[in-house]
Amino acid sequence: MSRRGGDRRLAAVLFTDIVSSTEVASEMGDARWLVLLGRHHRIVRAHLKLYGGNEQDTAGDGFFATFDVPADAVRCAVAAQREVRGLGIEIRAGVNFGEVEMVDGKPGGLAVHTGARIMSASSGGVVTVSSSVKELLAGAGIGFEDAGMHRLKGLEEEAHLYRVTRVGDDRLAPEVDDAAARERRDRIVDPAPARRRSALVVGGVLGVLVLAGVLAFSAARRGSAPAAKPSGPPSNALVALDPTTGDEGQVIPIEVQPQTPFYPRGAAGEGGVWVGRDVNLLHVDPEHDEVEAVNLDTTGALNVDTGFGRVWVTVYGVSTVNVGTNEVRPYTRTDRGGGIGSGFVGIESDLVAAGGAVWVTVSDGRLLRIDPNDPEATRLTESPTGELDGLDVGADGVWTFDAYDGSIIRFDPETLKPDEPIRVSGGVDEIALAGGSVWVLDRSAGTVVTLGSSNSTQVGDHPTVMSAGFDELWVGDEDGSVYRVDPLTGEGTLVYRAGGPVNAVIPDADGEVLWLDVGASAT
Repeated sequence: MSRRGGDRRLAAVLFTDIVSSTEVASEMGDARWLVLLGRHHRIVRAHLKLYGGNEQDTAGDGFFATFDVPADAVRCAVAAQREVRGLGIEIRAGVNFGEVEMVDGKPGGLAVHTGARIMSASSGGVVTVSSSVKELLAGAGIGFEDAGMHRLKGLEEEAHLYRVTRVGDDRLAPEVDDAAARERRDRIVDPAPARRRSALVVGGVLGVLVLAGVLAFSAARRGSAPAAKPSGPPSNALVALDPTTGDEGQVIPIEVQPQTPFYPRGAAGEGGVWVGRDVNLLHVDPEHDEVEAVNLDTTGALNVDTGFGRVWVTVYGVSTVNVGTNEVRPYTRTDRGGGIGSGFVGIESDLVAAGGAVWVTVSDGRLLRIDPNDPEATRLTESPTGELDGLDVGADGVWTFDAYDGSIIRFDPETLKPDEPIRVSGGVDEIALAGGSVWVLDRSAGTVVTLGSSNSTQVGDHPTVMSAGFDELWVGDEDGSVYRVDPLTGEGTLVYRAGGPVNAVIPDADGEVLWLDVGASAT
């Protein structure tokens, strides 16, 4: 990006706001409007991250962001508009490109002022751009139609504006009619603590059908006091732990009981903490103590991770979750043929979004490398051992394991070629990369050990899960214990004890906390 002077630079500016926000807020009431607004913010921020935007300001229901590349600003605005329609609202957007002044670290000047006025001249479901943006995007695969000359407030000369009509082969859809939009808004319920949400989910994990039961969810109203901590060590809750001191922080009750001894991977980011309870995916918003169910509509095994501005989940294939509406959209398939009933011979055993791709292991021995921007660019390879039960991704490759064979297999992330399997002496139930080493969890022995070493570290009698984060290795136990293992020395330390089994340990680098998914106490 070109720069001059040191306090000026060229940038694309994007402004958005919600159309008829006053009327919508009046219709919904304060509590439901604030829930909608929070979901709108999560959607916009997820797309800003995906397209390389820098959030500069948020005022009420509007966003101001800058981009190095004008095409990214336009694509971000179009994608965000499409997503927020699931909430029953429309946003309008304006994009300009020019030289901005940096004042106290914030962009300003005529280009910014013009971008705001272009947004004001736009309408619902429309991305309006200046002539400078339109000229710069010639050949970028973005279509426009002439919006005519406009007298923008505060500007002496009329501005020639254009409306975006398509991005690539996708033409922009018209606004949703009022009745359909209202119906979507009606699905957003008052999150008062007394209200309970229930859903009957019947699911199967690793081929075993389980009655998941009736799910109950409670959420606190924005601005109200957080839910009171239970007396004694917390159970059946999401617990925040300080990774440095081990001190307990926020406790968010979860009223969904795990049904099987299966520990889905949890994830933090993209608008919350994502917790798997068997086949149930829960979206936890720590800022508002809110827990919502994601309707997966499946009986497949659940794995979840965040990355590339999206939430990724396996449900007989790979899907993405809309962070604002919790709607699940298929992304790409992982079966071998024409569907579950045609050539389906394995289920997804793990998913990790890292290393420039979304990686999925399938129990029949396949490793899939999924392009986060193009589902058609999916590549796959197969394990020499015939089975894959999990993975982790590091700078030196994609590491997988076959629990039945008791071996670790490294794949080259570019060629997808596997190295010779490395067999270990004990059990292999999980792997994690920490301190430049591959760590192996053996649940039956209650130990973790680095690959190629015989010096193991005891981490409880019945360890459940293992995760790497904050330059440490973390292990949870069935009795609620959480151990920190120094990846350089192998020294293990008990740092916390919860009131129930630890189902997942989820490092949250942005929030600087370690989230524990703690199950219900057996007593």
